Amino acid sequence: MSPTAPATLVLVHGSWHGPWAWEQVVPLLAAQGVRALTPALPSMGRTRAERGDLHDDAAAVRAAIAEAGGPVVLVGHSYGGAVITEAAAGDPAVQRLVYVCALVPEEEETVFDVLTLIDELLVGPGTGLRINDDDFSHELEPGQEVAIMYHDCDPADAAAAIARLVPQNAVTGTQELRGIAWRERPTTYVVCTDDRTISPKLQRVFAERMGSDVVEWPTSHSPLLSQPQLVADLLVALARA
Repeated sequence: MSPTAPATLVLVHGSWHGPWAWEQVVPLLAAQGVRALTPALPSMGRTRAERGDLHDDAAAVRAAIAEAGGPVVLVGHSYGGAVITEAAAGDPAVQRLVYVCALVPEEEETVFDVLTLIDELLVGPGTGLRINDDDFSHELEPGQEVAIMYHDCDPADAAAAIARLVPQNAVTGTQELRGIAWRERPTTYVVCTDDRTISPKLQRVFAERMGSDVVEWPTSHSPLLSQPQLVADLLVALARA
């Protein structure tokens, strides 16, 4: 009898990024025989006309889950945690949710709400996050990207990432989720203990209220770039579980 095939990994990027955020992780997954899909979130783009909202992001992830055509482990990095929480609600294909230093709103909470749950607010309105009133988008303050997100990354990798960052529709920070998938599925939360974007203390608040399995890594907010093998090894194990 052949062993059961691993679940497909659907990998969801965070604010200002794109599917490229996973480009160092995906080949490592493939080398271990695990398929990965990396949907683009439409709330991010260079112009206001091309940006959707949080619910559009969730719809894009649901399309990727359907494309997988079988069991899925759904992974959200940073803002992607809010997206997977809505996208997987009620979907039996999703076997597990994995939150990598991610934001996890509860019912009647928004992304901006959860950024202020504790006093150690690192990146949020007025703290490294620039709101562009002309098109209601947000982005990191120019020049602060390495200090906030990439301080343990190879400088060339950090520079390449910064060059590809794009603004995000700020309405995503004000919208309540239409479903809470972590009430229905087992969860794993990865706390990044050297994170300067989302406080590790806040990450532990999310993990505790979900009742998650917890993994801790001594990384920045960007382990996808700084420690891709560490990321891949965990995700392969969960896909095969």
